[in-house]
Amino acid sequence: LGAVNTGSGKHGHLSQGPLRGNKSDIWEGGHRIPMIIRYDDKFPANETRSHPVAINDIYATLCDYLGIHVPRDSGRDSVSFADYILSDNSTSGLREFLGTWTYSQNQLDSEAIRFKNLKLIRHHNEASSTQFELYDLSTDISETNNTFNDPANKAVKKKMLRKLRDIGPCPKDREHNFRLDTGHAALMGRKIMCNWFKTNPEIRCLKSFQGELFCNSICGRHGVVCDKSNYS
Repeated sequence: LGAVNTGSGKHGHLSQGPLRGNKSDIWEGGHRIPMIIRYDDKFPANETRSHPVAINDIYATLCDYLGIHVPRDSGRDSVSFADYILSDNSTSGLREFLGTWTYSQNQLDSEAIRFKNLKLIRHHNEASSTQFELYDLSTDISETNNTFNDPANKAVKKKMLRKLRDIGPCPKDREHNFRLDTGHAALMGRKIMCNWFKTNPEIRCLKSFQGELFCNSICGRHGVVCDKSNYS
């Protein structure tokens, strides 16, 4: 199982080809690479797939093939595409949204979300010339025509921004209780609320990733960016 980029090829040292940006940028040239998978007599040969997957999805996919149950506190952001490898028609359960984000000097710089052929970008860097970008990758793979201000995109922008908030570094706090799965052996399985992390947050947040995942206002790493006044 491997993932490769386009190499130098006909584009010389511009290995990203027509894609905008360079490695680790928020644009397609920073994150998008082809994936090549081979498993003789198991996977179809000489076929292609077009639905995007993330590198962290490999974990759940391999567990699927090996018949290994993914523990509740492991691989929370991994989505199996095992059936999709076998058939282009097996799209059930694949990611509907795919998020990416970039950092600069340990601060969130930009974040993006892919939905079907649309890609929405939100910049948090004050030096950026624009805060939002929206591209139709089916007709604009180089991300040159920003359609964010097109009134026809109003509904889908709202949907994508809401989902970006949910899956990105700045999720809203859980309003209901949840089961503690990691980090505190004496409390494993106990249902708690976000207020639990307010007592000794330096220890409780550090020991359990659920603090940042479900209680971002207390345990999150991006306080300034995620503040409601800056992220509405």
